[in-house]
Amino acid sequence: METNDIEAKIQQRRKFTVKVLGFVEQLLLKEGTIVSRDESSDHTHVVRRLLNFADFSFYYSCGETYCGGNTIRVWHHPGTEKTADDMMTYLRRDRNDLVLDVHYNSLQMSGNGDEINLFEKGDSWQDAIQQVMKTKRRILADRKRVAARAVRDARTRQNAEAHEARVLAEAVRLRI
Repeated sequence: METNDIEAKIQQRRKFTVKVLGFVEQLLLKEGTIVSRDESSDHTHVVRRLLNFADFSFYYSCGETYCGGNTIRVWHHPGTEKTADDMMTYLRRDRNDLVLDVHYNSLQMSGNGDEINLFEKGDSWQDAIQQVMKTKRRILADRKRVAARAVRDARTRQNAEAHEARVLAEAVRLRI
């Protein structure tokens, strides 16, 4: 392989990775759940995750040392719902659906300490994440609608259960 070809592949990989890292970082800052937050005198280490975002789940660890240091992991699991319990096993790197594992100090992936630990070959996850990046607003709106529906359904169930309890209490009171 020619040096120019290698240089082009390096630039292409760096550009795609930086784009994905920026997307995941912003998405998790806004939509992610804080799993842990440890404050020390010289830095704050925060771990966030987001499950089941259009067939992807994400892990973001930032402020790992006083000099910085971040890790982003991306899993692609089309057609499968993941739970918080699944994430405990998902933190292992040997999972088949882990497609990206990056440790970086600079979001531009230009310095020492920036390393791609895993970049799954194959276009399916890359095409899928690019589609997710394009349709993020619609996905977020759909998730909010589903969450609102779940809250509405839970409220309706609670009201029905409360009504049933009142009726049963009244029946007992009246010896029915």
